[in-house]
Parts: sequence; structure tokens; C-alpha cells
Amino acid sequence: MNKTLIILLFISFPLLVFGQDIESIFVQVMLSDEPPTKYGPQVFEIAFVSEGSKSLSADYYTNQYKKKKKVKLQEPIVIESQQLEKFNNWVSTKKSEFLLDELGVDISNLGLPNSSYKTTFKIEEEKIRIDSFNICKGWQNLRTFSTGGFSVKVQMMKDGDSSEILNFHSNDIGMFKLDLQSLLIIQPILQSKIPEEMGTDGLFDKESLIELLNYYYKTVECEGYYYDEFIEQNPERTKAENRIMVGWNFTEYMNQRNK
Repeated sequence: MNKTLIILLFISFPLLVFGQDIESIFVQVMLSDEPPTKYGPQVFEIAFVSEGSKSLSADYYTNQYKKKKKVKLQEPIVIESQQLEKFNNWVSTKKSEFLLDELGVDISNLGLPNSSYKTTFKIEEEKIRIDSFNICKGWQNLRTFSTGGFSVKVQMMKDGDSSEILNFHSNDIGMFKLDLQSLLIIQPILQSKIPEEMGTDGLFDKESLIELLNYYYKTVECEGYYYDEFIEQNPERTKAENRIMVGWNFTEYMNQRNK
């Protein structure tokens, strides 16, 4: 009997750790101070906190410029417990592949003519692969830099410990510094939950997510180039193997290629 109890305790322990509740999520938005002003950059902050339940809510945000001002919301903004559970899972597992439907996007929303990022090929893959994005991101050659903009930091408090989830600048795409993984992990729970007055330029809105995914698909088109190179180097492969990409691993191929 004692042995059985010990086994159950060992099985249960990691589940308890994994299921710890999130105590708060803190978002800071800093607007660029260009040209520099007397009072420095304008800073907005909002904290979603637990009120004794598993959901988080915010009743106000703050705006600090000349002095800190508290702005009460017309009604509380709530992050539901189901959303937090998924977010907690994604953070804990360092999720690096995302299905479109996990992000609330249908493939028919992507690759439209009005996008800033027009893909060469029809979008058919419904999985976002962070490894492929990070490899292709390094092969882009047209950097752009713009002054102004904003930065966003997101922190999570869990079991008394604070951890940074996102550190984003509005110029990250132009400088090829975008941390897509962190942005996609946090996006679902903040979607349409940041007041417009905080100056994020719709970063966490559905429209911005779709534009971000279009950018992803445009970036990872470089994989097609290297897959063609892989096929040329392996002429013994059959047409069927090439068509369904048998034995193809983009990350492994690029690692070997760059040795």
C-alpha cells in the first residue's frame, strides 16, 4: 500500500507544478521619444490580475508622461481561464509550431491581394514553423529602419516569480529581429484586450495577426529555394518522393549546408 502511495505522489507532483495558476499579466507600452521631449517618453501600463478566480481582469490602465494618471475603463477587460490554460501550456512547452486554427485564423484569410506581403506561391501549409521562419529571416537582405514607433513588454507573474514573455519593438520586422514565437504565444490572450489609447497600433488585433502571418509565409518562401537545391543534389529520388517531400527536414539541411 505504501509503495502505491509513493508512486501516485511522484506522478501527481509534476502535474501540480504544470497547473499552477497565473497570478497576473503586466503589459507596458512605451511610445518613442523622437525628437526627445522634456518629460521623456510616454508610458502606458495595464495589469490583468486575479481576483480570487482563475481568470484575470483589468479595471484601469495608467498613462505616465508629465505625471502618472490612472484611467478607469468603462468595463473590466477579462482574460478567461480557458485562454490562460492554453497560454500556460504554450509557455511551459515553449511551443514552436502553431496551427492556424489554434490562432483563430482560417487559411482563406491569408495571401489576399491587399496584404503588404504578397507571396509568390499559393498558401497551402496550415502550420506555422518557428524554426523555418528563423532560418529564412536570416537570409533576407533588405533592412528598413524607421524612427518613432513603440515598444511593448509583457511579463507574467506565476507562483511569486516574474518572467518576461515578450519584448517587442515596432521596427523589429524591418530589422529582422522579430521574435515571432513569443508574439504568437501571447497574441491569443491579448487579442483586442489592449485599449486603443495605449498606442500599440493594433498589434494584438485580428487584422494585425493576419498581416503578421502573411509576413511569415512570405519569409519562409526561401525554403522552396533550398528544397529545389536538395532535389538537385539527390537525383536518385523519385518524383513521388519529391512531391510529398520524403526525407526533407529544412532545419537539418540548413545546418549541414552551413558547415
